[in-house]
Amino acid sequence: MSKDLMIDQDTGDLVMENGSPVFVEGLDEVAQAIALILTTPQGSFLDTDYGLDMSFLTGGFDQKMAIANVEEAIKQDERVQDVPSVEVEPDYDAGVVTITAQIVTTMGNINMEQEVNTDALN
Repeated sequence: MSKDLMIDQDTGDLVMENGSPVFVEGLDEVAQAIALILTTPQGSFLDTDYGLDMSFLTGGFDQKMAIANVEEAIKQDERVQDVPSVEVEPDYDAGVVTITAQIVTTMGNINMEQEVNTDALN
């Protein structure tokens, strides 16, 4: 079973309890790994293919491209078997894109909603 350090989704900091790191495992770890992919602008990490290509926001919102890019990003995790449903909704006033996805993984199904800052354009 996979296990990783838990990351606070709001701050990006490691979660600590009583001076020790908290771990996340199983399906929660898979969901955390996918959330990290979606909130990382493609090309900003050592692996230039890692992360979400947010070019679907350049020059106006492109729904088809958004869905394709999100599906491609989610499938970067090798435990993902299928992404049957993806919705991408921009909120320019709030400066975020909300991604809602159903994800089938080797460990079970995930229903995910993830906000991504639009200032992360690449």
